[in-house]
Amino acid sequence: MTRDEVVAKWETLTPRERDAWVAEVAFGKTVERERRPNGSISVFTDVGIRQALPYYTTDISAAWAVVNTSDRFDIGGFGGDVTASLGHPGWYVSAPTAPEAICLAALIARITKE
Repeated sequence: MTRDEVVAKWETLTPRERDAWVAEVAFGKTVERERRPNGSISVFTDVGIRQALPYYTTDISAAWAVVNTSDRFDIGGFGGDVTASLGHPGWYVSAPTAPEAICLAALIARITKE
């Protein structure tokens, strides 16, 4: 995928769909829906244990785990948005919040073929 294709897909997803995409791409997890008596939740299995999917794109502490998957990271502000770069020096992505910017930057860094 190109950077523009990643951004276009991102814009069509709900926050939880974005979280699942981040889990799959940044952490190599397989995410699935699990039905529970009080509704369904997104889960993944890690070391044989089923865990609830973190809120990577809305919770900064969960997003920080995404940052820790890269050896290069930069974050700042620009025009009301947050900018972030992971793994690719010299280019940034912008998003309304830091967790969103971090996650989108991570996806682009891992998926793009530019």
